[in-house]
Amino acid sequence: MQSKSAIQVFAVALVLVCIYQLSFTWVTQSVEQDAKDWSNGDAVAEQQYLDSMATEPVYNILVKQYTYKECKDREINLGLDLKGGMNVTLEVSVIEVIKSMANKALIRLSRWRSTLLLLCKGIVMRTLSLYLARLFRA
Repeated sequence: MQSKSAIQVFAVALVLVCIYQLSFTWVTQSVEQDAKDWSNGDAVAEQQYLDSMATEPVYNILVKQYTYKECKDREINLGLDLKGGMNVTLEVSVIEVIKSMANKALIRLSRWRSTLLLLCKGIVMRTLSLYLARLFRA
């Protein structure tokens, strides 16, 4: 039973840490949305608003106040795939894939063929030597 309560305490602690880390992203996105609303689509005005908010406290936790710049530094960075800014297209030439696979198969077959030929030569030579030995003994 003690291990069950330890796991529950660990799970709650993990959830609290995740919420704390995500809170910086939420605050940053909120300030950036306010900047978009205030600027009415003007990119220069939006950047000026964000620059002016860089030193203003925007997030207050009981122990500390964080400015927009501090929140921006602590936010979770989203990759291009999460922001919707990256598309990748992979083109495959079916003919080239088949040729490549066929070449690999031919190489394997030629190795097997040479191994079988050596094996057959060995069997034929051994059988012939045994036959000749019996022939000359008789």
